Amino acid sequence: NLSREVEALAADLERTRIARDIHDSLGHTLTTLDIQLEVAETLREEDPEHSRLALTRAKRLSRQSLQEVRRAVSTMRDGNFNLSSALTTLVSQIEQTHANRVHSLKIETKIRLPFLPLQISQQLFLIVKEGLTNIQKHSQASVVKLWAQSTSEGIALGLSDNGIGFASGASHAGFGLRNMRERVQLLNGKMTIHSAIGKGTLIQITLPLNTPQ
Repeated sequence: NLSREVEALAADLERTRIARDIHDSLGHTLTTLDIQLEVAETLREEDPEHSRLALTRAKRLSRQSLQEVRRAVSTMRDGNFNLSSALTTLVSQIEQTHANRVHSLKIETKIRLPFLPLQISQQLFLIVKEGLTNIQKHSQASVVKLWAQSTSEGIALGLSDNGIGFASGASHAGFGLRNMRERVQLLNGKMTIHSAIGKGTLIQITLPLNTPQ
């Protein structure tokens, strides 16, 4: 009957959401891990020092992947997820990854969020993670600013960098921002992007008080 079809559809959508969240959380990390292991194997004999550094990065990435899996499993099992703590850990992991590189990355944070429903917390975490991943891939930035706070109208979140930017008319899809926009839309929010070549990028996100739970 109709009620069974609705329940089946809801269950399928939930499985799809969980699968996408895990893919988004681990996909980039595991890809980078694979690259580091390939570098270590290639340089093992001709450049042992660089091979050792690649293995060190790979070890750090493997720990990060394990933490992501534990977070996902814990969240699905008992709904235990602290957004502010998760964002702090994410920022720390990214800064550690860049610590030994020629171009370091400093992330300044100002997070003042109240308790939020689980689904909203998860989506916000993945939105920020996607944004920080995009910055690492494309921006060549050295400083990133992340802020999130509650307002009288809902939730305001911002992400800015001092990177190379891109032309305002450029397609955002090429910068991996499509997933972020889709997640914001799932929460009935709005996302605006301001960028110019040589002037960095600013992403602003607003979510209404009546976000879906």
